[in-house]
Amino acid sequence: MKRSIGALLALALLSLPALSQTLFSAKGPIPINLSAAPELFKQCSRPAPDPKGKLWLPTRTEEKLLQKRLILYLTTSGLVQRLRSNAEYRGQYVGFVENGQRKIYAAFSAYSTFLPEPISGKANVWCDGFNSYWGIVYVPKTGNFESFEVNGHI
Repeated sequence: MKRSIGALLALALLSLPALSQTLFSAKGPIPINLSAAPELFKQCSRPAPDPKGKLWLPTRTEEKLLQKRLILYLTTSGLVQRLRSNAEYRGQYVGFVENGQRKIYAAFSAYSTFLPEPISGKANVWCDGFNSYWGIVYVPKTGNFESFEVNGHI
């Protein structure tokens, strides 16, 4: 049993470079203004955190670390199978505090030629669209992820 888990983890780690080049768009994150940040938590087709208190914007370094760890998490958990295989996602990131713990809500949109260009600075909230849009919560202190949610069906 240990051997098969080790082999699975090795295979996941070998696929990380290719996945990181295709999962996230080279265009980078979609900028969001702190004044627009509360709107990101008002998703209409999936659950999202309900922060109480001040929000904050993660640094670009924190966003890159989140993305790097997220690829490993999605691959080893099998959740990557729930995403569009041909999509390049762009994220918006907003920090919040829950039960005294700093967390980052990451909301992702598939970058595509058939969708309108996301509006920079504003929270991009899409209804329906299934796995073109999804969100997840990251806990920087532990490096863990929680609350993976995909939008509802079209």
